[in-house]
Amino acid sequence: GRFKQFTKPVWIVTPINILEVFTKPLSLCMRLFGNIIAAFTIMELVNEMYKYKEGENVNAGLLGKAVKDLILILSPFTPHICEEMWEHIGQKESLVNMAWPEYDEASLVKDEVEIVIQINGKLKDKIFAANNSDRAELEKAALERKNIQTLLEGKTVVKVVVVPNKLVNIVVK
Repeated sequence: GRFKQFTKPVWIVTPINILEVFTKPLSLCMRLFGNIIAAFTIMELVNEMYKYKEGENVNAGLLGKAVKDLILILSPFTPHICEEMWEHIGQKESLVNMAWPEYDEASLVKDEVEIVIQINGKLKDKIFAANNSDRAELEKAALERKNIQTLLEGKTVVKVVVVPNKLVNIVVK
């Protein structure tokens, strides 16, 4: 329904844009739908922060900023607890005086998108391609996949339907 677009961000999360990816939908959720959907978005942010923290090449400064922004984001829900957490991480100024975290729209643009490859409408493979690749490039990439070539053996390709940034559907007889 209406809430689905806000419950799971569609952007690819990287260590660089983790905060922007969640701040925008969270801001929209709080404005449009209230606290329940916002709480789901916050939980997804926390999960991504754990994944990042457990990964390789962790940037302590970025993780510290993420923790600060998380406390700011949580503060409308639990102001007293967040004020305590804010003080615990060494912040002197009251959380009440802090601005809402901002996000950069440009960092939300994907460089790569996942393209679904179908044969007669059934999912057979997935590839990653540059955002806004043209139809010919996507068709060529799909048809060159080894497992797709194997599945097409002995069949005649009737047409190839390409929906940029989404899918390639190979219609066969």
